[in-house]
Amino acid sequence: MFKSEQFDHDTALKAALALEKTLARRTHVKLVNGIERVVPGTLGEAIGLPGMISRLQSRSSRQRDQGLEGFRILWATLSPRTTRRVLDAIGWYEPKDLEWDDPRSNRRPDL
Repeated sequence: MFKSEQFDHDTALKAALALEKTLARRTHVKLVNGIERVVPGTLGEAIGLPGMISRLQSRSSRQRDQGLEGFRILWATLSPRTTRRVLDAIGWYEPKDLEWDDPRSNRRPDL
Protein backbone atom coordinates (compact mmCIF):
# COMPACT_ATOMS: atom_id res chain seq x y z
CA MET A 1 0.00 0.00 0.00
CA PHE A 2 1.09 3.55 -0.66
CA LYS A 3 2.49 5.12 2.49
CA SER A 4 2.13 8.83 3.25
CA GLU A 5 5.93 9.28 3.34
CA GLN A 6 6.10 8.31 -0.34
CA PHE A 7 4.23 11.44 -1.44
CA ASP A 8 6.03 14.31 -3.07
CA HIS A 9 4.37 17.57 -4.07
CA ASP A 10 3.17 16.36 -7.47
CA THR A 11 1.77 13.01 -6.37
CA ALA A 12 0.13 14.62 -3.34
CA LEU A 13 -1.59 17.18 -5.57
CA LYS A 14 -2.85 14.48 -7.96
CA ALA A 15 -4.04 12.34 -5.04
CA ALA A 16 -5.72 15.33 -3.35
CA LEU A 17 -7.62 16.19 -6.54
CA ALA A 18 -8.68 12.55 -6.94
CA LEU A 19 -9.72 12.43 -3.27
CA GLU A 20 -11.80 15.56 -3.75
CA LYS A 21 -13.64 13.92 -6.66
CA THR A 22 -14.05 10.67 -4.72
CA LEU A 23 -15.55 12.44 -1.72
CA ALA A 24 -17.77 14.61 -3.93
CA ARG A 25 -19.37 11.47 -5.39
CA ARG A 26 -20.69 10.52 -1.97
CA THR A 27 -24.25 11.64 -1.36
CA HIS A 28 -26.72 11.58 1.48
CA VAL A 29 -30.43 12.17 1.97
CA LYS A 30 -31.47 15.44 3.56
CA LEU A 31 -34.92 16.66 4.53
CA VAL A 32 -35.68 20.05 2.95
CA ASN A 33 -39.13 21.44 3.81
CA GLY A 34 -40.34 17.93 4.55
CA ILE A 35 -39.13 16.55 1.23
CA GLU A 36 -36.27 14.07 1.05
CA ARG A 37 -33.54 15.21 -1.32
CA VAL A 38 -30.27 13.60 -2.29
CA VAL A 39 -27.46 16.11 -1.81
CA PRO A 40 -23.74 15.80 -2.45
CA GLY A 41 -21.53 15.21 0.54
CA THR A 42 -19.37 17.98 1.91
CA LEU A 43 -16.75 15.86 3.65
CA GLY A 44 -13.98 17.25 1.45
CA GLU A 45 -14.80 20.78 2.55
CA ALA A 46 -15.17 19.70 6.17
CA ILE A 47 -11.65 18.26 6.30
CA GLY A 48 -10.16 21.31 4.59
CA LEU A 49 -9.29 19.67 1.29
CA PRO A 50 -9.81 22.77 -0.91
CA GLY A 51 -7.35 24.75 1.20
CA MET A 52 -4.89 21.89 1.11
CA ILE A 53 -5.12 21.73 -2.69
CA SER A 54 -4.58 25.46 -3.02
CA ARG A 55 -1.50 25.22 -0.79
CA LEU A 56 -0.16 22.34 -2.91
CA GLN A 57 -0.66 24.48 -6.03
CA SER A 58 0.99 27.54 -4.52
CA ARG A 59 4.13 29.08 -5.98
CA SER A 60 5.63 29.44 -2.52
CA SER A 61 7.68 26.43 -1.49
CA ARG A 62 6.77 27.02 2.15
CA GLN A 63 3.06 26.84 1.30
CA ARG A 64 3.59 23.70 -0.80
CA ASP A 65 5.48 22.07 2.07
CA GLN A 66 2.64 22.91 4.46
CA GLY A 67 0.11 21.46 2.01
CA LEU A 68 2.22 18.33 1.60
CA GLU A 69 2.54 17.83 5.35
CA GLY A 70 -1.21 18.35 5.81
CA PHE A 71 -2.00 15.86 3.07
CA ARG A 72 0.37 13.27 4.52
CA ILE A 73 -1.42 13.55 7.86
CA LEU A 74 -4.82 13.30 6.16
CA TRP A 75 -3.75 10.30 4.05
CA ALA A 76 -2.86 8.31 7.15
CA THR A 77 -6.43 8.73 8.46
CA LEU A 78 -8.28 7.57 5.32
CA SER A 79 -9.93 4.19 5.13
CA PRO A 80 -8.33 1.46 2.99
CA ARG A 81 -11.32 1.55 0.64
CA THR A 82 -10.96 5.30 0.06
CA THR A 83 -7.20 5.10 -0.44
CA ARG A 84 -7.67 2.27 -2.96
CA ARG A 85 -10.20 4.38 -4.91
CA VAL A 86 -7.85 7.37 -4.95
CA LEU A 87 -4.87 5.28 -6.05
CA ASP A 88 -6.96 3.70 -8.79
CA ALA A 89 -8.07 7.17 -9.93
CA ILE A 90 -4.47 8.40 -10.28
CA GLY A 91 -3.37 5.17 -11.98
CA TRP A 92 -1.13 3.88 -9.21
CA TYR A 93 -0.59 0.17 -8.78
CA GLU A 94 1.68 -2.05 -6.74
CA PRO A 95 3.79 -4.26 -9.03
CA LYS A 96 3.95 -7.07 -6.48
CA ASP A 97 0.15 -7.31 -6.46
CA LEU A 98 -0.15 -7.82 -10.22
CA GLU A 99 -0.92 -11.14 -11.84
CA TRP A 100 1.85 -12.81 -13.84
CA ASP A 101 0.24 -12.13 -17.22
CA ASP A 102 -0.71 -8.50 -16.50
CA PRO A 103 0.39 -6.33 -19.44
CA ARG A 104 1.50 -3.43 -17.25
CA SER A 105 5.15 -2.84 -16.54
CA ASN A 106 6.97 -4.44 -13.65
CA ARG A 107 7.66 -1.05 -12.09
CA ARG A 108 5.49 1.64 -10.59
CA PRO A 109 3.90 4.08 -13.03
CA ASP A 110 5.34 7.54 -13.53
CA LEU A 111 2.94 10.11 -12.20
